[in-house]
Amino acid sequence: MKALAGRPEDLRDLEALRDVIALTSVDRALEIVARYVPARLLTPRVQYVLEGLFDEGEGG
Repeated sequence: MKALAGRPEDLRDLEALRDVIALTSVDRALEIVARYVPARLLTPRVQYVLEGLFDEGEGG
């Protein structure tokens, strides 16, 4: 749900979740989100939010 909302406070939470569960790729993050979110809600924006978690230079 944090990835769907993508608000600034959600981004901080997503970074913490990424670190706690040791996510290392956008693909794995998308797999996890897709497990719990209906496909119709998986917009390009959700992918963009998740990609931001793994951009070098963004602290991740």
